[in-house]
Amino acid sequence: MTTTSARMQFPVVDLDSEARLYSTNAEREKYESQATLFGIIVALEYLERAYVRDAINAAEYTPACTRLLSQYKTMLKLVGDSVPSVEEFMGRYNMDHPAALHRVQVGVPATIEHSSEQQGSAETAKWVAETTQSFITFMDALNLRLRAKDQLHPRLQELMTGYARFKDSAKWEGRGKIVSWLITLNAMKASDEISEDQARQTMLSAIRPSINLTARQSVFLAQRRTVISLAKTVYTAHATASGAGRNGSTKLDDGSLDIKLASPKEMGGSGQGNNPEQLFALGYASCFLGALQLVAKNKNAKLSDDVKIKAAVSIGEAKGSGGFGIGVELTAIGADAALVHEAHTVCPYSRILKEGAEVKLNIQ
Repeated sequence: MTTTSARMQFPVVDLDSEARLYSTNAEREKYESQATLFGIIVALEYLERAYVRDAINAAEYTPACTRLLSQYKTMLKLVGDSVPSVEEFMGRYNMDHPAALHRVQVGVPATIEHSSEQQGSAETAKWVAETTQSFITFMDALNLRLRAKDQLHPRLQELMTGYARFKDSAKWEGRGKIVSWLITLNAMKASDEISEDQARQTMLSAIRPSINLTARQSVFLAQRRTVISLAKTVYTAHATASGAGRNGSTKLDDGSLDIKLASPKEMGGSGQGNNPEQLFALGYASCFLGALQLVAKNKNAKLSDDVKIKAAVSIGEAKGSGGFGIGVELTAIGADAALVHEAHTVCPYSRILKEGAEVKLNIQ
C-alpha cells in the first residue's frame, strides 16, 4: 500500500514589510489629518478635565485650549467631506469624550464661556468700548448680508469673548442663545450659510446681551474726542426705517419721501433700490455746498452759480479698530480752495465726521 502525502501551501508574509493603508498621497494625507484630529480631541478632553480638577490654572488652560481649538478648526477643514461632523467622527471611532465635544461645539475656552471677572472702572470702560465695537462689527456683518459660517463665526466668537469679561454676564438674558449659535455655526462647513430666518434670530440673540451690557454694568464709553452737543435745536428731521434693514425701506415721518432700500450688488444685494451710503452722499454734498455759499457770502467773495460738490461715500472694514466704517471723498468743482477749506470747518456734516456727535438711544 502506497501512501501519498500532500503538503499545504500557505502564503508567505514578510513581517518586516510596511502595511499600506492608502494607495495615493491624497489618501495618506486624509488619514494623517484624521489621526491628528483624533489626537486633538483626546488632548482637549484631558485638558478640560485637568482644568475642572484644578490641576492647571486659568492662565495655563486658556492659551492651551485656544490653541487646540484653532488646530481643531484647521484639521476639520483639511479632512473635508470625509468627516461630515465631529459627532459622526467620534461615533465612528467610539470616542467617549463629552468634555471635548462640548468645547469644540462652543468654540471658546471655558474661561471665556463662564467668565465673571471684572476689574476697575477704567478697565471696564475699555472692555465696554471693545465689546461694543465687536457688537457693531457682528451686526454690520449681518446687515451686509454676510451669511457664511467663516464670515460670522469669528465675529460672534469675538463678541462672546467680550461679553464674558463682565461680572454676572453668565446670567445675562440671551447669552445662552449666543452659545447655542456658536454651536450651530461650529457644526457647519466653512462655506455653509445660515438662512435669512436664522440671521434674524442671531441678530436678536446678540442684541439682548448688549442691552444688559449698558443697563447692568452702568458704565459709559470714554469718548476719545469732544463731541458736538446742541445748545439750541433749530430744526429736527424725523425718519423711520422698517423691514429688512438695508434691504427694507425708509421714509420721512411727514410723508414727503418714501424710499425702497436695497444693498448694492458689490455687497451681495440686488442693487434694485437706494442704500444708506447714497443717501448720506446726497445729504453731505448739498450741506457742504450750502456751507461753501455761506462762507463766500460772509467774506463778500464771488461764487459762481456753476459750482458743484461731488460726494463719494464708501463703506468697508475699518483699519485698526475693526468693524465697518465709512469713508468720504469730497470734490469741489469751480470753487476757490481757501473757501472750500473754510467751508469744511463750518459744514455740520464735516464737523460730525471730525468731532463726533451726541447720540441718544431710546428703546421702546
